[in-house]
Amino acid sequence: MTRMQGPFARAPRLGFVGLLTGSLSLGPSGACGGDRGEPAAREDAAVAVTAPGARACDLLFDVGDETIAEVRFEGVEGRYYQRPPRMGVSFAVLADAPLPAEPLTLAGGAHASLSTAVCYDRAGQPIERTSVEVGR
Repeated sequence: MTRMQGPFARAPRLGFVGLLTGSLSLGPSGACGGDRGEPAAREDAAVAVTAPGARACDLLFDVGDETIAEVRFEGVEGRYYQRPPRMGVSFAVLADAPLPAEPLTLAGGAHASLSTAVCYDRAGQPIERTSVEVGR
């Protein structure tokens, strides 16, 4: 039988039961909310975009250390990439039609704040008068 060497040679071994017991003992210490150890509920945030003639947008959000659970796109095709403390979202309408008033919702994103926004017209030119609001 070989013996373990190094700094962990004298550490007790944890089997599956020890790992399971350790993970269950976390309780409501900030990782979970409520009295039953349930995850704390996060509010969704609808994102409203006002940009006359816009067909597509690129948005950059500050999300801090949190992660957005999901981005739901409505009436547009889009993609997102998050790497806290930032998250980038790009979306476009597939037809030659204006953007919907609220093209996306950030699931659990009530804490997100908009950093930059650029929207584009049908020719791919940036639109100067772009307004984006993150609902709470």
